[in-house]
Amino acid sequence: MAIERLLDTSRSAKLQGGELPMLITHEAEDENDGCAFASERRDVLLDALHCRGALLLRGFQLAGIEELAEFAEILGGKLMSYMDRAAHRTHLKGQVYTAADYPPTHEIHLHNESTYAQNWPTKLFLHCLHPAQEGGQTPIADVRKVLSRLRAETIRAFADRGVMYVRNFGVARFGPTWQAAFQTDRREEVDAYCLESDIRAEWVDEDRLRTTQTRPALLTHPQTGEEVWFNHAATLHVSSLPARTRRVLMKLLDESDYPSHTYYGDGAPIEPEVLDEVRDAYDAERVLIEWKAGDVLVLDNILTAHGRLPFKGHREVVVAMTGASAWRR
Repeated sequence: MAIERLLDTSRSAKLQGGELPMLITHEAEDENDGCAFASERRDVLLDALHCRGALLLRGFQLAGIEELAEFAEILGGKLMSYMDRAAHRTHLKGQVYTAADYPPTHEIHLHNESTYAQNWPTKLFLHCLHPAQEGGQTPIADVRKVLSRLRAETIRAFADRGVMYVRNFGVARFGPTWQAAFQTDRREEVDAYCLESDIRAEWVDEDRLRTTQTRPALLTHPQTGEEVWFNHAATLHVSSLPARTRRVLMKLLDESDYPSHTYYGDGAPIEPEVLDEVRDAYDAERVLIEWKAGDVLVLDNILTAHGRLPFKGHREVVVAMTGASAWRR
């Protein structure tokens, strides 16, 4: 891999050590300098991304949301819309969204983007417009290493059985409504989308939708050939909710009505000790991104999980997604 050429031919850009992420610093000379740099060094940057799993570009000036979209298209191709949503996000412009609209006190656990969906992005581009006054770091983790920390019997169980995701929209005001998740207020459009996306849709009542979808738990990277841990088995399990929220939901609702819950692909419950094992593996590989205004974090979504820590003060991070891929049906 010719990462060294990035140093030799990039004027003031500097590579800095460490495995995750690769930090590339630069003293921007002009607005939109980041797009020019990405265009000139696209192949080398993609080589580096597939090796490390994450690139943190610091000092590459982008003039705003439109420039982030341009930057993402240079490295990742056509931008994706955010469908089959599991998170609250605000659509800003084009296909750029807020990273997450959960309350600042809420931690977002490590996950690869949209692994439960039929279609998911291969690359994420997170741009910090304004870092939090306190906290708000973005944890990331190499899911090749997460997989290597799991016991052989755990890997085998998920490889053989996959993961079943059951979600209820419009329950307890937790999570997106079905209208927000599927970006329509027409039930027939939701039914058509679910049929096309291998999702079983059940209308529990006039405004309640329950979906069930089963996906693989492991994935092979199309460029590197490496096997990775690629699922939301722990993240969307009710046990990952904050303790107080979990207690309230479990007291008020039947298990089938939880806003989100996960099982093995055959519908059997996932053992609590296995979920703890998965969470411990993520935590052991966690690296914190301390944001500075203007930073762009590029993630290979197959190789690298991400999340968000609680924060205080105003925090503004936006995201674009590219490289649409799909589970085989």
